[in-house]
Amino acid sequence: MAPALMVAALDAITGGFEAAFRSFVPLVLVLIFALLLAGLMSFVKKKRNSKTLNNKELNNKSKVV
Repeated sequence: MAPALMVAALDAITGGFEAAFRSFVPLVLVLIFALLLAGLMSFVKKKRNSKTLNNKELNNKSKVV
């Protein structure tokens, strides 16, 4: 994130506000993609953990003597 902010600052100095704004677009897109990916990974992990937890509870409860 720091290199993108440095590029934006240098673009603002040399090219003006429009150039700085254009350099923020890839940073914002990557942050949105990272948040979506983290949310998806969290959802999949939660789903997987609930299945294994349920199987462990069933195995503990269904003891055949």
